[in-house]
Amino acid sequence: MNGQGCLGIYLTRDKAAVVCLDSPQVSAEIIDCFEVSLEQAQDLGGFTELADKIAQLCGQHDLQFSHVAVALDCSLYMQHDVHSSFSDKKQIESTVRFDTEEALATDISDVALASGILSSDESGSALRVFTSPKTVLAEVINALAANNLDPVTVEPDVTCLCRFITSRYFDGRRPPEGVLFAALSESNGYFVGPLHSDSETSLIQRTFLIASGQDRNNALLRQAPLSIARLSPGITLSKLLLLDSAGLLQADQIGPVLGLDTEFAEFTLPQGCSNPVAFAAACGAALSHLQKDPHISFRSDYMPYLGKRRRLERTLKIISISACVILIAVGINLTLRLMQKNKPVKLLCEKLAADYLAALPDEEKMPSKLTVARKDLKKARDHIERVRSGQLSATGEQSVPARLTAVLQAFNAVASQTNLKIEKISVTARNITITGDTSNRSNTLQLLAEIKKTMNVQQENLGTQAGRDTFSITAVPKTGG
Repeated sequence: MNGQGCLGIYLTRDKAAVVCLDSPQVSAEIIDCFEVSLEQAQDLGGFTELADKIAQLCGQHDLQFSHVAVALDCSLYMQHDVHSSFSDKKQIESTVRFDTEEALATDISDVALASGILSSDESGSALRVFTSPKTVLAEVINALAANNLDPVTVEPDVTCLCRFITSRYFDGRRPPEGVLFAALSESNGYFVGPLHSDSETSLIQRTFLIASGQDRNNALLRQAPLSIARLSPGITLSKLLLLDSAGLLQADQIGPVLGLDTEFAEFTLPQGCSNPVAFAAACGAALSHLQKDPHISFRSDYMPYLGKRRRLERTLKIISISACVILIAVGINLTLRLMQKNKPVKLLCEKLAADYLAALPDEEKMPSKLTVARKDLKKARDHIERVRSGQLSATGEQSVPARLTAVLQAFNAVASQTNLKIEKISVTARNITITGDTSNRSNTLQLLAEIKKTMNVQQENLGTQAGRDTFSITAVPKTGG
């Protein structure tokens, strides 16, 4: 279903009248209407075959509509007048099944209810209750839903007929207090008129069956007084409007008997529909969405309509999938742009890695963090500078001049106090050996302490000779020089 049209279906066991309105307005124009019927009524499978034919004709006529509403023939439901002890709407809804069960001869759990409040006072509320077997409703709803015609509402045909009459003949208002509307289809009769308040549910809504071959004028004359008797005191009828599918009613005979000004309602039947009452009920069903008050719909009690929820879920699913696709596309685009911007950086890193490994041949690869690589290169540069300045040999140890400088600094620090005499200094790649003497052992130990400040003493030989304290010291530079 799509578009803004509204599809109304008047449904019996073997016939259906279908009307499609172009917009959700009282004055909506009729897009199309047609009738379908079965060769013979079928207790099982009848609704399925009807629904198939309706869907097939909707496709052939290329009808576009946003929702479907059904008017259920009065032979498929029963009407009851029920009294409730409550006037609060919520309390009425919670107790209406118990109040209705007293009027039924069957188990209340086997039927679906559609109810409306006629009037309320201190003693409670007068209710109009319609009941239909759940098996019938299940057949109707499932058959239509299987053809993508899931109805938003399933209402009694008299309610839909009443809606059509008020919208067509009385500009959406209830009929004036003096007007009673009577409609006769091929096998049913309906009365619609004012009761005692301004709401649609407070109108007279009576149905009766017409037997095959029965005189329609006599049937109307017998049922009219029963409807008139239901009016509230103070309401006086003056006019009777007739609508007859068979065209057999005689207004000039009915009016004098009932004492009412009787005339036929002006009605132009659109092409494609031969039954004006069925058409009116279908059209009233299509206008159901205009009613602000709660609908008297069987679906409110049984198999609630979930079409809006399912459409919302489907829409949210489509939106979610679209959002995911957009996010993935944005992510891919950002990744490609990032890769493009990182490409020069990657080339620089590759070039830097080649220079890094050339500067530090002992390393297998450049560190992933540039800060670490920078520290390694700075350390290597400092080492080269120290080698160039003579502080270190090419192997990283202190150079000979540096070692000799360290020894001479130690000598200068203690020479004047110790009466130091140096006999020999031997400097090799590995160590330095110093031979000499001082005036006493204390001065020799003072010299050792000074040498140890800058070098590690590996071996020391101390002795005495000719009143002097002799020494032979072998030392190496401290690690890291």
